[in-house]
Amino acid sequence: MEWTRVRAGRCSGPRARTVAAYRDRYAITDPTPLGTQAQDDAQKIDAARAGAAIDRVRRILDAGGQSQEPAIRTGSTRVGPML
Repeated sequence: MEWTRVRAGRCSGPRARTVAAYRDRYAITDPTPLGTQAQDDAQKIDAARAGAAIDRVRRILDAGGQSQEPAIRTGSTRVGPML
C-alpha cells in the first residue's frame, strides 16, 4: 500500500505530519513509508516514531476509522473549592 493513500479523517493529521517530516528530513523518495533501512541511531529513533504513527493509523482504520484516544483537555475541569 502506498503510504500517501492512507486516510483516517482527523486522526491521521498529526501522524501523517510525523511521517512526512521523517521523509523530508531524510530525503526519502522511496514509495514505502519509511524508505530503506535507517543509517544511524538518530534516524533509527525517528524511524521508530514514524513507524509507530503508521501503526496507529492502521489500527484506527482497522477499527472502522474510530479513534479510541481520549479528547485533548484544554483546561481544568475541577469543580469546587481549591486549596
